[in-house]
Amino acid sequence: MNLMMTIERTERQEHIDSLFERDEVRYPFPKRILRKDELAGGVLYVVYQGRICGYGQIGSIKQHRGMKVGSRPGRRVDGPGDVVVLNGPLEKMPREISMRGFQGFRYIKKDLHNPSRVRR
Repeated sequence: MNLMMTIERTERQEHIDSLFERDEVRYPFPKRILRKDELAGGVLYVVYQGRICGYGQIGSIKQHRGMKVGSRPGRRVDGPGDVVVLNGPLEKMPREISMRGFQGFRYIKKDLHNPSRVRR
C-alpha cells in the first residue's frame, strides 16, 4: 500500500527543491494514519502544482503533537497527528504524471514510479 499527499500550490519552489536534497524527509499529517501496518515499506508520492513531483520509501510513521509545515513562517499542523519519515530524500519521478490536487492524503495501490508495474 502506498500513500499520496499534496503540498499547497502556494509553497515556495525552494522548499520543494530542498526535499530532494535532505538525508531524511518528514511529512506531517493533521490527523492519525489508520493503515500504518499496510504502509510499511510502501511509497509516499508528493503532488505539487498539478503533478506528482517525487516519491520516497516510507521508513516509519510516528506521532506528533504539532509540527511546522513548509517554509512559510507560522504554518503548523496542530496535533495530534502522524508524521511520515522517509528513508532518504525524495526521488524525481521517471516520467511526468499529472494529478489534480486534493486535501489531506489518499491511499493508493499502484506503483506510479515503476512504469512496468502501473496498471491502467
